[in-house]
Amino acid sequence: MHGCANWQSGQLSQKEKNQRPLRLKGSKLKTNTNGASIDRNVPRPDGGFRTIMVHTRPHLDEIVGVVLLQRFAGKAFPGADSARVIFADKLWAVAGTIYVGVGGGEFDEHRPDGRLQDTCAAILVAQRLRILNKPNIEGLLHETLWADTQPEVFATQLANLIKTMHRVKNGKDQFGTYLWATAAIDALIYGKFDKGYDLGEAWSLYLKGKNIDPKKVDEITKMIASSYGRRSNFLTEFASIAAHMILEERIKWVPATFDLMIKDNAGFQGAVEELTSKGNFEEVPWQNKTEPMVSITSDNEYLNRAAASVKAGQVTILIVRNTNGLTQIFVNPKKGIDLSEFARMVRMSEYHRRTGDKLSVDRAWGQGTVREVPQWHFPNPNTLLNGSLTHPDVEPSKLPLEEVAALMKAAVCPRARQTWFRDYALLKDTPGPAADEAVNLTLG
Repeated sequence: MHGCANWQSGQLSQKEKNQRPLRLKGSKLKTNTNGASIDRNVPRPDGGFRTIMVHTRPHLDEIVGVVLLQRFAGKAFPGADSARVIFADKLWAVAGTIYVGVGGGEFDEHRPDGRLQDTCAAILVAQRLRILNKPNIEGLLHETLWADTQPEVFATQLANLIKTMHRVKNGKDQFGTYLWATAAIDALIYGKFDKGYDLGEAWSLYLKGKNIDPKKVDEITKMIASSYGRRSNFLTEFASIAAHMILEERIKWVPATFDLMIKDNAGFQGAVEELTSKGNFEEVPWQNKTEPMVSITSDNEYLNRAAASVKAGQVTILIVRNTNGLTQIFVNPKKGIDLSEFARMVRMSEYHRRTGDKLSVDRAWGQGTVREVPQWHFPNPNTLLNGSLTHPDVEPSKLPLEEVAALMKAAVCPRARQTWFRDYALLKDTPGPAADEAVNLTLG
């Protein structure tokens, strides 16, 4: 196998050029003036902090926020440099704890009335520590925000690699995942980019003496080549991180990441088989044609990735309910389907089923979480979540899976959507749940 420098994919495609993160456009990070609804970061009586709390399976923005606190907090948060990191399924208030990305406090971009715009947990931390535009950190923050707010992040960027590590470990050893991610973040903050480092050569050396399925090798080889081609334009690309590391860290971190990619590939193939054999496939009308939709009950974390594969039929809409009753809906962002109306209809249906009352179209609108229906979170136009791996304590939806699928079919068809809203307006308010009526509304 040839070194990365000779690989064909060393050039960025036009699509990849268009997807460059914000830091390449010369934009400056802005200070967010929206104050926190709750300041949970209360020190211990001695004035110090002993713990930093994040949600379970933290994302890149929370991990970057924690690293910045541990490296740069100084007198602002005494003790943060040695504070224990807690990965919490449920939150609790305790003095001496700094909350990052959770709790509605100073370092949480999530608010009851929606997400704060143009910011994330890492930026809120950097803003407080006055290191927002510090060299090396500014670029990392730009790309962290970019990866946290748009769906098409490359598989070999750190934001997705972190999710992959959580997935491969099935959510276990979260501290180990945190340490692995921290090594990458420290390299980007403190390291110098080594233009001569060849990730492809490292992959070739890694493969020697290993008996790995040639198809897996070929697929991962392509991913590594693409990562190399993007290394100068995406700071958090695998190839860029490796090139920033000192040799002592690199010789441990890079093989560990290769291990991760191999295990993840195996999980992906299993998900394709499960989706094609157990999923309920339907065609949904969209812009004078139809798009494939599949609904399935499963705990497989790889289904969202598998749905987009050719082997699975390149599913456009995926509806997954796990065995705990939590439901996630994903749409392929390349298809241009905006879930805003669907999210509104789901919220209105959920509210009526739970209360027997109708929810106004205005109150059911918008990204984030609406107060009347906290069971559903709408983070972006391509995703609607009733709980998730990072927020497993959300109450399951009372809507049957078949009803959610029916709502989707109505939402993407203007005429069917108009009929649905007309019929919803005619519903009678009742003193209790109106399950039968709600089902007839969406399926009739």
